[in-house]
Amino acid sequence: MNYSELKTAIRGDSHREDYANEVIERFITQGEALISMSLEGYFLEATIDEDDRVIDSIYTLPSKVTLMRSVLYNNCPLDQVDETLAAQYRNADPVAYCMRDTTILIAGIPPTDAEFQLNYFGMPAALEADEDTNNLLNDCPQLYIEAAQVYLFKRARNGELATAMFQSVQSLIRDINRKMKKKLGGGQSANAYNVSFRSSY
Repeated sequence: MNYSELKTAIRGDSHREDYANEVIERFITQGEALISMSLEGYFLEATIDEDDRVIDSIYTLPSKVTLMRSVLYNNCPLDQVDETLAAQYRNADPVAYCMRDTTILIAGIPPTDAEFQLNYFGMPAALEADEDTNNLLNDCPQLYIEAAQVYLFKRARNGELATAMFQSVQSLIRDINRKMKKKLGGGQSANAYNVSFRSSY
């Protein structure tokens, strides 16, 4: 699903085809803010290329990257290194990367037509163009629809439906957060053995 299809779905599910695009877009923006308040993150993908290059081997990262999972160049994963090791590959083909706060340093000299596929954990960027999409919207479109409907029904002065949508959004986010924690290795381990316990026998 993309941004344009999302707007159509919100109108259809709410039976409010009379709302203008600008109004629906405002509901989506408010819904995205509601999602970001509780969602801890999601597995996302992005491509960076010459348009994202800042200077030399430094590229701008997508917004709200929390954890980089992999960086692919020509379908091959690059190693993650520190700044010192990255400097040693200054004159090589891209072989590694180094994370910074808002940028990524590619260890090597990427050609002007280079593209890097990023797989990361974080928050999706706000939807703007009609063709915009992301993994979260594709995997769980109902989350976006219902988050926008919270504000749609508030505007329609239907408090009961607005509350129902809000509760559904919170329930969906709790489920997503649990799944993300498991995938990130947040499973529980067995309790430690108590070596100080003394038997009465």
